[in-house]
Amino acid sequence: MHVIDALSSDFYEVECAGQQASMWDVFPDWNAHDRFGIVIYEPLAALGASHLIQMACMCFYDIKPTRRTERKVFPEMFAIHVWG
Repeated sequence: MHVIDALSSDFYEVECAGQQASMWDVFPDWNAHDRFGIVIYEPLAALGASHLIQMACMCFYDIKPTRRTERKVFPEMFAIHVWG
């Protein structure tokens, strides 16, 4: 099963500052040209952000639904590892 079929934005319940919110509150002004990057500065740090990463994938597909059907495209995601 592909992520396009396995995940849907309605799978998420989002809360910001103790208030019910949406993924668009987490990623305001997301558009079809946006990409997601996460800075990792501790071992396994990206693991704790896995739901945030999945939500960014849903923004990528929901903002332009044809990416799910007509021309299947993977979201561009970047992990930037900073070790210091």
